[in-house]
Amino acid sequence: MGFRFRKSINLGGGFRINLSKSGIGYSFGTKGMRWTKLCNGRNRSTYSIPGTGIAYISESSGGNLKNNQVLAETTNNGSLEYSASTDIQENDAVYDDFIEQVSKITKNINVWRVFMFISCIASLFFPPLILVPIAMIILRNVFKQYFIVELNYNFDNDYEDYYSCLNLFLSELSGNKKLWGIESRIKHDNMKYSGGASTSSSRSSVQIKKKNAVFLKSNIEYYCLEFLNKNLYFLPDRMLIDNNLKISSLRYSEMQFLFDYVDFIEEESVPSDAEVIQRTWKYVNKNGSPDRRFKDNYQIPICRYGTIQMQSGNGLDLLFHFSNYNKMHLLKQLYDSLVVKRLNFTFEL
Repeated sequence: MGFRFRKSINLGGGFRINLSKSGIGYSFGTKGMRWTKLCNGRNRSTYSIPGTGIAYISESSGGNLKNNQVLAETTNNGSLEYSASTDIQENDAVYDDFIEQVSKITKNINVWRVFMFISCIASLFFPPLILVPIAMIILRNVFKQYFIVELNYNFDNDYEDYYSCLNLFLSELSGNKKLWGIESRIKHDNMKYSGGASTSSSRSSVQIKKKNAVFLKSNIEYYCLEFLNKNLYFLPDRMLIDNNLKISSLRYSEMQFLFDYVDFIEEESVPSDAEVIQRTWKYVNKNGSPDRRFKDNYQIPICRYGTIQMQSGNGLDLLFHFSNYNKMHLLKQLYDSLVVKRLNFTFEL
């Protein structure tokens, strides 16, 4: 699998990483000149005459130089290309270039949004100013290179199989009637007033759907998990994290998903795919009977939900509940399959 990112309508630069099952290679250069590091560690320099198809290639390994003069079809876009090697630290350094580019784009987008908001509010008090937001929209379309990064992927069979499995996992997870992200937990000293629950959770609805990041244009569809102020984009090679203030990324090998279940006292409407295992009372005695001192006491269903905890050594720790507990075993099987497929690669994905 390989991917390339570049600013749209960028006449001077770009980014390319070539990935295969055996490793990662990369190249960078300008029109007529390119330097490449191959997956096997060899270095290659290519000098060409743009538009002619004639190129001179020098290849070296361990200080020994091997030169070959060849005829080849060469591209004429002269894009600047980067990439990574099979060394993890070198990969991360190269990917930092991508994150830096995306961060610049998101800053431009945020500044544009602020001025757009101010100009729209101002136009309410002074109508002729409505021309300002119109002009800003036109300028954004004209100068697209300052607002979007292009990200293109090419898959080999192994990566296509891996990415299909990743998308199937996310598709099954999104198929739940309800998904929640757990914001915080509170421990109860007196369970009488909590329906017998020892803890309660503050939760927010979560959406998982195919959605392009506003700062990315890609030739593939990818899933996005929306939770509070975070957007988690599941790209083929890494997860991209956008919290509106900072862009970061995680290799999938740095993450682990832990699967479990929880018996949850559901005071909201019960999802149609949820399993109700029993019922309790709003105010309950230690023996499970209703506390008769409360006239407004009523029964509450207890639902069994599946849980996924997403963790990484970099501080990511997110807990999610999903309504269809019966999906948990399939989700775990798909996740285990993803781990096994990653082990077949010679580098960390």
